[in-house]
Amino acid sequence: MNTLLRFRTVLVSALLASFFCWFMPATPGFAAPTAKQNIVVHLSHFTDDLHRASMAMNIATALLKAGADVTVFVDLEGVRLVDKKLPKDLIWGVGEKKPTAQELYSAYIAAGGKIVVCPHCAHAAGIDKADLLTGAVLAKGPDEIAALMLAADKVIDY
Repeated sequence: MNTLLRFRTVLVSALLASFFCWFMPATPGFAAPTAKQNIVVHLSHFTDDLHRASMAMNIATALLKAGADVTVFVDLEGVRLVDKKLPKDLIWGVGEKKPTAQELYSAYIAAGGKIVVCPHCAHAAGIDKADLLTGAVLAKGPDEIAALMLAADKVIDY
């Protein structure tokens, strides 16, 4: 009888281990995506928080290079990132050579990135269509912004 009990215990343990091996990801949170992801990086800062702006553009570019479809959505102070009139030689951090805001922006656009701008926030900041850097477009309104967010698999907020 002890042998039968041990056999059942081993069998149940083996079945449970098989279940977890087949149905659980090998490395949760770091597994390669099986389908192209649609990601929105929301940036609401620029000159008021260059750290956030730098992080957002670095992450957006890295996600593009990893194969995701990435759109940066800028609103509030973030709209200043796409304003031709503002200096783009701003740098966050000290020490080793850091890329400027313009270099981060250009790298993202060169990698195939898109930037959608809140029209209300752009207007409030004195930015119109003619002031936008290459690669940035004004959203047509709240419905287009809502559709952008609803189509996203992930929204990353800076």
